[in-house]
Amino acid sequence: MINHTDTWSAPPVPDYVTGAEKRLWPLSGDCGSERKWRHDILPRIPDRFAGQLADLYEENWPKPNGRFRANTRLRKAAHELCPPGGVLSEDADDLRRLAKLKAGNARWISARHDTVEARYRSLCDYAEESGIVPAKPSVKSGLDGANRRMCDDRWWRRRLKRAETRAIESAAIEIGLVHKKREIYVSTENLLRRRERQRRNRNLMETLQVVNELGEAFNLQEVIDGSLANPVLRRNELMVRIAGSELHAKQNGYEALFLTLTCPSRFHARYGKSGDPNLQYDGNRPSDGLAYLNRVWSRARAAMARQGVDMFGIRIAEPHHDGTPHWHILVFVRPDQAKALISTLQHYALQDSPDEPGAQQRRFKVEKIDPAKGTAIGYVAKYISKNVDGYGIEADELGLEAPKAAERVKAWSTAWGIRQFQFFGGPPVSVWRELWLLRDEVAYPEIEAARQAADQGEWAAFIEVMGGMNCSREDRPITLAKGWSDRPNCYEEPIGEVVFGVQVGEVVIQTRVHVWIVESVGSDSSCGSNFENQVDQVGNHLEFCQ
Repeated sequence: MINHTDTWSAPPVPDYVTGAEKRLWPLSGDCGSERKWRHDILPRIPDRFAGQLADLYEENWPKPNGRFRANTRLRKAAHELCPPGGVLSEDADDLRRLAKLKAGNARWISARHDTVEARYRSLCDYAEESGIVPAKPSVKSGLDGANRRMCDDRWWRRRLKRAETRAIESAAIEIGLVHKKREIYVSTENLLRRRERQRRNRNLMETLQVVNELGEAFNLQEVIDGSLANPVLRRNELMVRIAGSELHAKQNGYEALFLTLTCPSRFHARYGKSGDPNLQYDGNRPSDGLAYLNRVWSRARAAMARQGVDMFGIRIAEPHHDGTPHWHILVFVRPDQAKALISTLQHYALQDSPDEPGAQQRRFKVEKIDPAKGTAIGYVAKYISKNVDGYGIEADELGLEAPKAAERVKAWSTAWGIRQFQFFGGPPVSVWRELWLLRDEVAYPEIEAARQAADQGEWAAFIEVMGGMNCSREDRPITLAKGWSDRPNCYEEPIGEVVFGVQVGEVVIQTRVHVWIVESVGSDSSCGSNFENQVDQVGNHLEFCQ
């Protein structure tokens, strides 16, 4: 325990203060100014994270200029965590109550106006005052649809959860919690919150089942475990697609390159080697780093398209130790076009602050994959595993056990909405997944060839059937078959187009033949709209049940 020289002058600790405040009670000036100031901040922060802030405060206080440093860090955290009138939820029930309150206020605001335009403007103002991005009118639902969303508990719960997650993460980065010496990749607070959501969702899913019109029933959690939400199945599909892409590349004379794109120094809160604060850091968050990488990539791809560069591959987004994203890109390219690809990407990667120290060495890296030394899939297997479940590797490059590293990376991608894997240049995997549902032979040769490729896990054969790489969507021989559904969604709008099969020209093969409902195990009635109220994240695990 720190020996505080001013503990003798501290007044008794009142009962109404939080645990974090009690720990910091002796740390204040003679007039108690810090105690009063901290009381405006710490009660608005969940206990676990407030405890971490108290740890940092105690750690900084006895250091040279420590009082200033401790208060500055807490002020920065408060700026991220406590918008005017805002309070972070402690748990899921707390978040649900807050969402219900916000939606009720929104309905009251909406009822005060006579026109849809006036309602929308007022609801947008209220959302922004609450630190939430307002709903945007869509072509299908217009302003009415946006207004309905901003008056709905579920909409508020999703938006508040996202805002809270990113506020916690921003504060953790700002005050120096996220780096290799403390909490690598992502804050422990958000890691634990995600872990608790997964536990809660799994418990709920185990009490539900999906039932079709024939009375066939399956436990919902078992359905989810058999979908791509299962990390093993997700990793297997990724590896099948990469292996198939590599086989297609070899058969057609492409060569493989492994590229790395990194953000400029101002995006990095910490130095890579020492983990110390980066003096060039300007407050950019991982979402800003992702936007930067997307701009570089989209501009480079547009330039390469104008040059006629023929390429395809996969990009993998993963975090540096401080949460800043970088990309690894496995690309297959014609040998005579490799130089153009490299020079174009290097040009756009170095447009931003090209003269800063280390830019030429770190911003863009290229490695040519020598087939004599190994395969492309062998090159990227560890990156796939690290970002999915840690299978087959003992530890990541920073020494963290592989399963723990994979969990933190997934929590990082969830917190910032970062898509970890993105294939480019190839046929749509959605058609592959629909064909995989077909177990019987199909009379139409083109569809049957693609079905067999999907059934046997032969991605290279599927590429050939689908017209090869870099084929426009309009020229793909097999597309998804979609039909219109008037069934209302939770906002009383028609669902619209839903997938029910695949088609070649006028020939349609139905892949989804049943209508499924979700109900409690042992119940005779579906869960209805209450199901969505209970579940935070179901994703697309029930895509075959639509």
